[in-house]
Order: sequence, then structure tokens, then C-alpha cells
Amino acid sequence: MFSRWLPGLNRGLATPTGRIAQLVGRSLSRSLQLSSRWSVPELSSFVARTNTCGELRSSHLGQEVTLCGWIQYRRQNIFLVLRDFQGLVQVLIPQDECSLLGKLRLECADLLEARGVLLRDPALFSFLWVVDFPLFLPKEEKPGELESAHHPFTAPHPSDIHLLHTEPEKVRSQHYDLVLNGSEVGGGSIRIHDAQLQRYILETLLKEDVKLLSHLLQALDYGAPPHGGIALGLDRLVCLVTGAPSIRDVIAFPKSFRGQDLMSDAPDFIPPEDLKPYHIQVSWPTDAETEKNSLNPPHHPES
Repeated sequence: MFSRWLPGLNRGLATPTGRIAQLVGRSLSRSLQLSSRWSVPELSSFVARTNTCGELRSSHLGQEVTLCGWIQYRRQNIFLVLRDFQGLVQVLIPQDECSLLGKLRLECADLLEARGVLLRDPALFSFLWVVDFPLFLPKEEKPGELESAHHPFTAPHPSDIHLLHTEPEKVRSQHYDLVLNGSEVGGGSIRIHDAQLQRYILETLLKEDVKLLSHLLQALDYGAPPHGGIALGLDRLVCLVTGAPSIRDVIAFPKSFRGQDLMSDAPDFIPPEDLKPYHIQVSWPTDAETEKNSLNPPHHPES
């Protein structure tokens, strides 16, 4: 995909001077980090940098620099060769920066299309299924333990079931996402319908208390057929189909930025006479109670 829009970016911004600096070595590239503060609404944003690619030297080792340019070459989101008018540099990409590269790519496309370079056909609808997600991920707080990548009821890939007992971190799931023109419009999974398999995943791999889900395991014991589901984001789908600039333009009752419904004024105060038929009573704390609680927060003794 990068090869389709980078040449256009090259033509749309300017013509390189032809001066290419010597490629900075891998040891230097490991210390460089792409700044997460990039914002590229206009061409002028590309000059908001601390260094050019061509001027980086070994003396910059250990420093954090901000580079702007276009991608000359990349390999599996592990590293890329970044190019600007002054030269080239190889940059190691941390995994949490991949989403930043995606946003930058979209900003570049918007910039080029604003200058008349057609990159995206508005009449073309390209659907894509994303599959083979991992079934488990390491816990952030305890990397030695596993947690479900989607949810604990997602069925493992039939070809990887044997890995559950030896290398569960390598098991793929039957989780799937539906993407339209780069935006997710749906997602779901095939569920586990075998009680023994579900118990093993919950109890042995995820270290969960199966007593809390005994009703589910009992229902699966009675015999459940293979089943699954998918949830479609109809608002997002309609937004893409109609070409609306914002999803708020196609939502029947969009909320304000404060979370309020402008049609029903919700959330709002409800008088007691409206709550009485439903046997609901709301007790609001007095000003004295509120002040007392703020001065004396509740004490939670350690267990």
C-alpha cells in the first residue's frame, strides 16, 4: 500500500534536491524514536522537526529527535528508511508507534487529495476480512500470565487446538473483523461449544474461578451446537456508504460532546411523581453530607 501513495507524496510536496547523505548505522537507529506529537494538517507541519534525516550523526546517539519525511523503504513495521530533502536515515519503529504511522499515512493522503492527486476512489467500496487473531495475549501487569485477546469464549482455530497444552500463546482464534475502506464496520467470533474445552481455558490457562460460570458450563454440557456471531456498526457503515464527513451526521440521536441527547435532554432530572409508578426513589446527599465525605474519605482496611 505504501508504494501506491508515496510516489504521489513525493510529487505533491516538492522535488528532492538529489543530495543523499550516507545511511546512518543500525546502532544509531535503535536509539531514535519517532515523536508521537506529529500533526500534519498542512505542509508547514513537515518542517516542525529537530533534525533532518541527512544531518544525523553518531553524536546524536541516545538523543530523542523528531524527524519528518516520507518512507523510502520499510520492513514489516520493524524499521523503515525515512527520506527527506537532506538524506536518508534508518529508524527502528516501536510497536506502539504503528498506529501513529497509520494516522500519518491518512494525513498525507488528505494533503495530496487537497492538491488534486486522486488516491482514493469515492465510488469504490473495498471490503476486507481480518482473521487469525491470537487467542491469548500476555497480561500487561503479569507478562507470565495470559488473558483473552477478544473474550474468553472465543473458539481456538481448529488447526491450533493441539497447541493449547504446549504453546497456548501461539494459538490463533476464530475471531474476525470486517473492514470497509480502512474502517472497521463489524466484528465477532465463533464461540466455544465444548464444555471441557471451555473449562480448560477458563480454569487452567486464564486462572479464572469457574464457579462463577458454572451455569454456562452446565448449558454446554447439555449439548450446544457450533455457534458464533457478528456485531455490525451500522452507523459507521452508513457513514462510509453515503460519504458523510462525520459519523455524527448519520446517527439518529447523536450525543453532544458532553454526552447529552439534544432531542430528549437526557441525562436530566426526573421529578418524583414520574419515578413513583416504577417504585424508584432517588436520595440526593445534602450539602453538609457532601462536604463531610470530601473531608473524610472512606477508609478501606487492608485485607
